[in-house]
Amino acid sequence: MALDQRQTQIREGAGLEESRLNREFIDFLQKWSMPLLVIVAVVAVGYAFKQRYDRAQKEKLELAFGELEAASASARPSPDTLRTIADEYQSITGVYLKGSLRAGDAYLDTVRSGVKPGAELKADGSLAKVEDKLSESDRAYHLAQAQAMYDRVYADTAGKPEYTLMRLGAVYGLAAVLECKGEFDGAKLRYEEIVQLTDKGPWGVHAGVARARLASMDGLKDLPRLYRSDELPKPPEPPKVDTPAPAAPGDAPKTEAPAADPATPLEAPKTDGAPVDAPKDEPKPTETPATEPVTPPATPPADPPADPKPPEPSPK
Repeated sequence: MALDQRQTQIREGAGLEESRLNREFIDFLQKWSMPLLVIVAVVAVGYAFKQRYDRAQKEKLELAFGELEAASASARPSPDTLRTIADEYQSITGVYLKGSLRAGDAYLDTVRSGVKPGAELKADGSLAKVEDKLSESDRAYHLAQAQAMYDRVYADTAGKPEYTLMRLGAVYGLAAVLECKGEFDGAKLRYEEIVQLTDKGPWGVHAGVARARLASMDGLKDLPRLYRSDELPKPPEPPKVDTPAPAAPGDAPKTEAPAADPATPLEAPKTDGAPVDAPKDEPKPTETPATEPVTPPATPPADPPADPKPPEPSPK
């Protein structure tokens, strides 16, 4: 019964239809297999290049920040080195802006210290070479370079809220440059700009700092000048003390007796009232009266005379 049912299900030409389907699939593969393989290969190669590019960019970013941190690690970093690093990595926005700010700070610190970058100092803080002292032309040059570094950060962060801190650093730097130049009115405008940028927002602490600086701005005009150590007069030389030469072995040490000081008269005791004048003539010693010599009394005889004679009677 089952065999009969299977025989009834067999259709005529079924094998030819299956053969036709297989032939169409083979034609499809022959027509589109190569383009598909090319597309898959391109996607795979593109993904590999993308991974390689991202890895190279990450290494470049780490290298750029490493160079920037290494150049900033010293106590007095070179502003020219920091500027070179910022110019070299202009494609990396973070390194470019941060390097420019640090270069501006280094130029400004050079002006404040009055010493050229890399100058050698002695143990007492004075310059080892006189030519390392910052001249007026050098001071003007470094102020101009500092202003240029701050200006380009200020310009590149305009309209970019994600770089608000960088922009604030540039405004602070420009205000400091104007203070060094003595242009206090321009510095006030910069601090007022900081107040406007940070008064309403997460950076309100900077608004308080700027207001405090504005309040103390008038007192900066009459600050006393601080003189460098090389501008101060030299202290007097200490007196020379002649030390005796050491005695040769076997020789007795020679000692000099100190000269006797003349006797000084005793001073009269001082009183709280009017000063008492000392007597002009010294008081003479009192003379003791001459006394007559005293003769000692005669000593009585030790024994009375033996058998004294009685007195004779007087005649009547």
